[in-house]
Amino acid sequence: ELNLFGSIVQTKDLTVDLGISFTTMKNFVKEIFGTMDNISLGGFTEPQIRAQIGSTYPIIYGTKFARDEEGNLLLDHDLKVPYTTGEAGNIGECTPNFEAGFNLNIRYKRVSISTTWSWKNGGKMYLGSKSVVDLFGASQATADARNAGKVIVTGVDDVTGEKGTFEVDPETYYYYATDVNEY
Repeated sequence: ELNLFGSIVQTKDLTVDLGISFTTMKNFVKEIFGTMDNISLGGFTEPQIRAQIGSTYPIIYGTKFARDEEGNLLLDHDLKVPYTTGEAGNIGECTPNFEAGFNLNIRYKRVSISTTWSWKNGGKMYLGSKSVVDLFGASQATADARNAGKVIVTGVDDVTGEKGTFEVDPETYYYYATDVNEY
């Protein structure tokens, strides 16, 4: 962590103070008490926040999309929609790569104004309401898909191995995709 703060201008009537900060941190779980390899720290049945041996801390743990060895989405042969492996795992690291901040204080005579800005780079968060709103067709994305009459899905057909981009009925796509926590 690095913090710098200083007065840039300092007179009888005017003061300008500037502060900047930069923080980076990586937590890594080496062991957990007893024989467990992970422990739930909160959330739902899935997804949830966990500490897991061999991962950064904390992680988002939930069901994942089925993928091939290259990381491409596997798509159901008939429907061309992604689906889950049925197994839960690490779907995101919560810890940002870094956090930076900036604050500026200006005082002129008896009037002061201040501003503070912060920036987090990286890190994941789980937005469960997105999948619910998409499932019920109440989001802008689903409205756009309905208007277009299709959702474009890129992946690999799980039977033929064909890589491609496929047009899928929006209702079918959102019904299946939103059932996976990784969505």
